[in-house]
Amino acid sequence: MIVDYDGRILSQADPGPGEKIVVGPIDLAAYRGHFFAGEQDQIRATITDSLANGYGVACSQGTTVVLHRGSNNGGLSPELSTFVGQAP
Repeated sequence: MIVDYDGRILSQADPGPGEKIVVGPIDLAAYRGHFFAGEQDQIRATITDSLANGYGVACSQGTTVVLHRGSNNGGLSPELSTFVGQAP
């Protein structure tokens, strides 16, 4: 499930057993100012860990990225590359 900072459900997997893939927009620019302590670090870790463990960038524009298992259609946008590189 993907939920925005206002609590709206942006995307949700169908119920049932097994692993589910959920796709939805996560726009970090719209999210700024709404991060809780440590959340930016968690997002950076999720992106870098995913890229190191079989996920690739299906699409990346501005501060939005779509990661897909096995995809390798491109790299992170300049904005996301900068964000990921801002480790504490």
